[in-house]
Amino acid sequence: MDPHPLFGGVAGEPVPMVGPEDVKAAWKLAQEVKKDHPGEHVGIGLEIFERTCKPGANIPAVTYRAGMICMLQHVAPELMDPLLQDKLEAVFRAGAEIPMEWIGVGMERQGFPFDAEDFMRRVREA
Repeated sequence: MDPHPLFGGVAGEPVPMVGPEDVKAAWKLAQEVKKDHPGEHVGIGLEIFERTCKPGANIPAVTYRAGMICMLQHVAPELMDPLLQDKLEAVFRAGAEIPMEWIGVGMERQGFPFDAEDFMRRVREA
């Protein structure tokens, strides 16, 4: 199966680990866009992420991993909001390094493509 052009990987295969600083930069960019365009769905071009992250960063993996942090924040704000306030760097380190797999478009899935409990444990123990 070929990589999906939007997500950058083959469904079920591992997402490469990336630098926590790149995940943080991508997440912050998404938060700024969300704040500037409340209630709207705004796409951010890959070239903007390329300018935001370190040269040579794996942008599909970075944005996918940052997106999973956003998803966790959306579905569990009572857990994530305090962590984003008190353990921000640990959140991005866990998001950058935790084993994760690519999901496929149109495929049904139960839960996240990573172990959310392990993610929370890594952040809390940092």
